[in-house]
Amino acid sequence: MVTTICRELKYFVLCEDGPTALEYAVLISGIILICMAMISAFGTAVGNWFTGAAPTVGGLPTTP
Repeated sequence: MVTTICRELKYFVLCEDGPTALEYAVLISGIILICMAMISAFGTAVGNWFTGAAPTVGGLPTTP
């Protein structure tokens, strides 16, 4: 039992799948944080732009 755990631990440390998965997780979390920052910074402005452009292109009626 102990030798199996040691063998699996040694394989995990020597195998490069763990660090690769960690790098992808860090990359994805960075992209998510950037997207959240962009949405919070420009979300209202883009929404107002679409609201103003809807009557021009004949979209659905907007509420005042």
